Amino acid sequence: MTRFCLNLLFIAALLPWTSPVQAQQAAATEPRPHLLIVIADHLTLADFHRSDCPNLLAATQYGQSALMSPGLAHGADPVSDVYATFGAGDTIRKGEILQGSLADTLRGAHISFTTIGDADGDDTGIFRPVDLFLPGAPHLTGGFTRDPLAPGGMRCDAPLLTDLSKSALLVNDLVVVHDGDFARLERENRAGVLTPAAYAAHRRRALMRLDHFAGEVQEPSPSISNNFPVHVFFLVPCGPLDSNGQWDRLTPFIRLPGRGRVHLLTSDTTQTTGIVAARDIAPTILAEFSLPLPVTMTGASIHDDASWTILERLDRLTYLNQKIQLPFFWGLGVLGGGLVFFAVWFYLATRIEPRPLARRVLQFGVRMLAAWPLALLIAPLSVPPVLPVQTLAQYLASIFLVTALIALLPSPGKIAIATAGVLIVDAACGTLLISQSALSAYYLSGIRFYGIGNEYMGVLLGSALIAAAVLPKPDGKRWPWGLAWFALVTFVLSFPEFGAKAGGAITAVLTFKVMWQKMRGRPIKAKHLLVGLAIGVGVVLFWGIVGHFLGLRRTHIDTAVGALEDYRFGYIMGVARRKAELALHVALYPGTLLGLAGLGILVTLGRSLLKRPLGRFLETRPAYRAVLEAGAAGCIVCALFNDSGVVAAILLLITIVLPVLHDLLGEERCDLSPST
Repeated sequence: MTRFCLNLLFIAALLPWTSPVQAQQAAATEPRPHLLIVIADHLTLADFHRSDCPNLLAATQYGQSALMSPGLAHGADPVSDVYATFGAGDTIRKGEILQGSLADTLRGAHISFTTIGDADGDDTGIFRPVDLFLPGAPHLTGGFTRDPLAPGGMRCDAPLLTDLSKSALLVNDLVVVHDGDFARLERENRAGVLTPAAYAAHRRRALMRLDHFAGEVQEPSPSISNNFPVHVFFLVPCGPLDSNGQWDRLTPFIRLPGRGRVHLLTSDTTQTTGIVAARDIAPTILAEFSLPLPVTMTGASIHDDASWTILERLDRLTYLNQKIQLPFFWGLGVLGGGLVFFAVWFYLATRIEPRPLARRVLQFGVRMLAAWPLALLIAPLSVPPVLPVQTLAQYLASIFLVTALIALLPSPGKIAIATAGVLIVDAACGTLLISQSALSAYYLSGIRFYGIGNEYMGVLLGSALIAAAVLPKPDGKRWPWGLAWFALVTFVLSFPEFGAKAGGAITAVLTFKVMWQKMRGRPIKAKHLLVGLAIGVGVVLFWGIVGHFLGLRRTHIDTAVGALEDYRFGYIMGVARRKAELALHVALYPGTLLGLAGLGILVTLGRSLLKRPLGRFLETRPAYRAVLEAGAAGCIVCALFNDSGVVAAILLLITIVLPVLHDLLGEERCDLSPST
């Protein structure tokens, strides 16, 4: 019986690795589809939902849709870089060696392709945008006509473009049509050539022409439909730019024809329903032709996702989060830092006259600082369709109101427990709140696509340490309760279905190992850290193996393992390069440097002016001392084992310091100054 079970496990292990070969053999017997990719710049999801554009509207209703991040951890990439990324299957810049990987692969497989249309350079300099997408592709002229009244002196002729596209599909496997009307229009508008009324009129006419073309190409001629299927992709490389030249919208990606009732798309890159990445375009095209990916491509093929979400709300929430990030976080840094330093000064200056009312006001301010991570999780619920919040001012007001309500809880410790509870429950529900929070909703830049990111990882670790110290222990059994709590949080940060990552598992185990030793009153030695590291790596490997056999949610670790098995070493090198660049970029960001400077000053004050009163305070609260020591170790681990781990370290340190400051201000006698 035992041998029979082992044989079954062995066969189950082989099935996932043999199924792709069987799929390719089956696909080889089917007619190879022809692809028509329609590209238009500077459109938004709203342009595809206009009632006066019935064909574009039908594409979103009956096709498969997603919103696309135009960059990856760069912010607003230049338009030329987005086109180059499309054709490389990796996040690159124009002129880099990987440009044209898609075109080279198609040529090697004898896939014929051609391009149609031009935007007269636009943001891509002397290059046609489609030449950056598919370098060296044959280019057909036609489908556009000279018009001195149109922006750039040229406009799309929808009937001619339709005939040219269908003719090209008869002799090519892949046809790329670039509608340059919108690029020319945006170029003249940014140059100040057009009045607002003229801009709106030209844009509406361009949309009408695109809508007409969309309706015609969705009805292929009999000579095409009888010989091979035609799949149509609508692709928008770049959304409108704001006054600072930054993206303020995700861009739509639509695939036709639709399949059943499934409307949304995703990829292993994002693992977020309704979100795909720019570097997923090339792998998706190759998948349509059943071709293997080159070793240099780090993107993933876009595929169906049976679950449903409202793209309009996601689009609106992305816009709101993008717009509030600078004012909110800079304001939080300045006002919050000022409040903390004022509270420290007030504590030292009022050792003789306590001023209880002022201390209570300051304590409420400290609780406000402890409450904003949880408030950012809850506030997006006010965005439609739940409640009618529409403006940036209303969104900021809702965040402030929720923060104030959470701050009514009696202590930062209670707030930390509530925050940890919400994060754990949200992780079990698919991290819906985390992905919508302005703290971690970086869909535009691609920094955070799924799971508990570094930001909320730092908050959760700090909250978990505080909860272990302040929650009552049943029947006085401190250690079993603490061990179970640490195991739960580690599970949340490492379980594949919650979108976990290797750095989160290792960081959690090492941090909790230090806290465990401190709670038991034992010193930390090198062997304890090595044991913690080994356990953390073991947790990662455990979930990797279990996830493979049980078919759990695919993580980036699984993608990396698959890339190694396919000899796609470029994936590993590309990911390592991006993570290193991201870590350096985040560490050198002005806001990060100011945050580190502020925390450095605060720590210096704690070791000088507050040394004696803080020492006496911690003598009466040994659990707080354990939290501070374990949290300090966790900050180092965050920075070592996570890209942008410095952000997690800052949030972890803030989370564990605020309860100490709050309780210092709330002492019966505020007389523990250095002079006493």
